[in-house]
Amino acid sequence: MYFGAVGSSGDPCNDSFRGGAAFSEPENRDVLHVIEQFPNILTAIDCHSFGEDLFRAQPTGGIHIASQPVEPRDHTIFLGLEAAMNAAISSVSPGKIYSTGTTNNHAGTCDDYLFLAHRIFGFTLECGLDFQPPIATALVVVQEVAAALRALAGATLGLGALFTTPVAIAQAIDRSGSMIASGYVDVTRHNARRLVDLMSLGDRLSISSFNQAATTHAPLVPLSSPADFAAARSAIEGIAFGGATSIGAGLQAAAATLTGVGGARAVILLSDGYQNRAPWVADVLAGLPAALRVHTIALGPASDQPLLESMANATGGQYSFAPNALELHQTYNHIRAEAMDEALALNESADIGAADGEQSFPVVIDEGTMIATFCIAWDDARVELRAALVPPSGPVTDLSRVRRSDGRGYRLLRVRRPQGGVWRLVIGRKAGGDKVRCNVAAFLKSDLRLRLVSLDRLALTGRPLRLQAAVFSGKEFVAAARIEGVVSAPVGNPSSVLKIS
Repeated sequence: MYFGAVGSSGDPCNDSFRGGAAFSEPENRDVLHVIEQFPNILTAIDCHSFGEDLFRAQPTGGIHIASQPVEPRDHTIFLGLEAAMNAAISSVSPGKIYSTGTTNNHAGTCDDYLFLAHRIFGFTLECGLDFQPPIATALVVVQEVAAALRALAGATLGLGALFTTPVAIAQAIDRSGSMIASGYVDVTRHNARRLVDLMSLGDRLSISSFNQAATTHAPLVPLSSPADFAAARSAIEGIAFGGATSIGAGLQAAAATLTGVGGARAVILLSDGYQNRAPWVADVLAGLPAALRVHTIALGPASDQPLLESMANATGGQYSFAPNALELHQTYNHIRAEAMDEALALNESADIGAADGEQSFPVVIDEGTMIATFCIAWDDARVELRAALVPPSGPVTDLSRVRRSDGRGYRLLRVRRPQGGVWRLVIGRKAGGDKVRCNVAAFLKSDLRLRLVSLDRLALTGRPLRLQAAVFSGKEFVAAARIEGVVSAPVGNPSSVLKIS
């Protein structure tokens, strides 16, 4: 971040030599590797000497950079982490407080990169008052630093509870013979793998499939490392298709993997046919645990759409119909957003051709969004598309702030704690070849929730309506809104639409 700007030197003989390029040194590449492998890192600290300082990215920048995109909420979090570390240092050396501020008088520092590129709350801790203090002094300094690190670790646990809302998802995939005949095998694998990569570290996932019987290919496990994601994708690849259809068996097997699981949980089931073997869906639904949502996808016109829709309605889930392979991408996006409790800010299809140049898709992102995930999916895995993100502040010149992962026929771009405003997803195709039909989507994860505080009782059309709503971030009150109007449509059952003017 800010590599090559003032405050560093290109002279190898200078104490502030910055290296030949960003990440030119193996130690820096090691740090980058850890960050890329574990995107759930929330805090980090760079400890060295000297100065008795706690530095980090500041909204006001520093000597060379006038301001930095540190939003007020993040600045408040930084202040809390600083206070926790200084309190721990004072417990070792009474009365001692490390000064706080910015390292921004040297461009390209670790804490700037950690926060501005990855939204990791990064610090530079300058310990002691000398590069080589006497051993008696050094032993005390070590205790101060150790106490600060323990305090930062403890505070990070609290951040984890604020920033992470893990979910448990059970995928149930129809593997009957009709999936082969209808041509849904490849696109189903494609989307099932994509769902795996769209999940976050800490989420839990199981993979089941069904024909006349059900098989659990991967039990419900936390996704705690890249190897867990790879294992889930491998389980999907290993599904063999053929046979009759027992949708009830698939539902039963998927639900069984969620037994005893608390928190947000859901089944995602897709099928292209009619059930013709027991156990029957009606019998299985009766035994499902309360509050388990079942989201269903009907594949193509030969699917039992009424049955799949009734399954979703009975459990409070979402039903979607995918008439063809490309529509399945969009349908999966809707289901995924519902199951993961995220906002679907973009979900469009487009034709991308080399002769047409690049296409740009705007996405409005609110301040306070924790993670923005942009996804491009296309059916022909042999085709390679280009993709870039342009933030509200202008063109992206340092793509290290964008976390990218690729699968067969899809690309994901993730930004943690993105800047509020209008982002643009820019897509193009390399020279040659026909136009490619693709789906573009954007998922937004936030800790903000809208809760209805009160709703005046309504009886008849024409009665006045007053709605009051409040927005909370965790337990913190953020904003309120009040809407008043007159009911222009009757309110009778839960599925009725309330219209106000």
